Amino acid sequence: MTKRSAIRAVTFALAAAVVAAAFAVIGWIRVSRHTDELDAGYRRVYAQLSSDLSQMDSALQKLSVCSATESQSLLAANVWMHASAAEQCLESLPVNGSEFEGLESYINRVGDFAYSLLRRAAAGEVLNPDDRENLAALSSISANVTSALQDPAAADLDPAFFRTAAGQAAGLSDAVMSMEADFPESPVLLYDGPFSDHILSATPACVEANPEPITADAARSRAAKLFSVPAEQVTPLGEAGGTLPAWCFAIKTSRGEVSLQISKHGGGILLLLCDREEGDATLSHEEGISAAERAAAALGFSGLEPTYRYEEGGVLYVNFAAVKGDIRLYPDLVQIGISLTDGGLCYAEARGYLSNHKARALVPTVTEEAARKSLYDGFEVLSSRLCVIPTSGKLERLCYEFHAKQGDREFLVYIDAATGSEAQVLQLLRSDGGELTM
Repeated sequence: MTKRSAIRAVTFALAAAVVAAAFAVIGWIRVSRHTDELDAGYRRVYAQLSSDLSQMDSALQKLSVCSATESQSLLAANVWMHASAAEQCLESLPVNGSEFEGLESYINRVGDFAYSLLRRAAAGEVLNPDDRENLAALSSISANVTSALQDPAAADLDPAFFRTAAGQAAGLSDAVMSMEADFPESPVLLYDGPFSDHILSATPACVEANPEPITADAARSRAAKLFSVPAEQVTPLGEAGGTLPAWCFAIKTSRGEVSLQISKHGGGILLLLCDREEGDATLSHEEGISAAERAAAALGFSGLEPTYRYEEGGVLYVNFAAVKGDIRLYPDLVQIGISLTDGGLCYAEARGYLSNHKARALVPTVTEEAARKSLYDGFEVLSSRLCVIPTSGKLERLCYEFHAKQGDREFLVYIDAATGSEAQVLQLLRSDGGELTM
């Protein structure tokens, strides 16, 4: 190599090194800027969480001493609004869900309790002594939480406080976990709301009817019989916990592999997922509904009738509700998915049925004629029937269901069969894909 070539090579090498270094610096600056922006975003969310909890506490204190339904409505709405906002803040912070379980549960229950008080105020009900005692206790917890989040150690943070390491936030986790360790128990709230304690601790109907769980071997035999395969083709996958514990299996069938959960209490099918053939639809929705009815019966669910259906990804999902006489039981829900390519079963879910199906005493005290008087005058009633509907707190109400129409819009109106008051209004939407209520 000549001297000139050597100099040229060294020059090019140095230039390349300078360019590489420049790109590295630019990349570092971009990463640093992105990290700073992320830290700043987390700080804003954290500050908003603290602010919402502080304002929620203030509204709780005022609500506990208010005496008019107008004030009750305003303050309960304020509590509910700030609880919802605080919950969204929690979901935006870089921590595992388990690290905020106590705080998240508390915020959920406060918000839903406030919403129940808002509905009661709309009905003209004022706070009773138990309500005021619960509100005072909830406010006390809120004050402790707010104080912990506004601690100088948490408020004056270096950027590492919000940075995640191995999927967890370093400083934030420590700060919150120290608060969670001493998190006080919130009062037992008994009201009609989805986070009410009596709902969280409610025993599913299948557990009450079958307190002794079946063995894994018995569940495996049930699975093998259901799909007409030898037990050797049913592979145990352990168990699922929760309020509806189940045995889990994988089954090899001629159509592919099936994932199955069988309830430990009663051996009912809790969840089923099957492989399906890909291809164009060859079945109509009516044929799919008929196939779903046969599949539901084969899975051991009887006394059902189809309610709503929708198509997604070449699968027709059909909702079934149990029926007692002429009364439809909406909480006792089974959903079946049928492939529109070949009519094969590819999905089943029966948590609602297993949780709620039981004997009920269903006697209306209001006549259908009297219930009709609670309807909007502009409705054209297309049909009516008795039914049981779930409330927001998973309680139940016996209602008259009126399928009504106004112009080109369809509605389902539910009138309480005990009080004659309007319980719920849903709009019925129809499309080529199925039916939807909202």
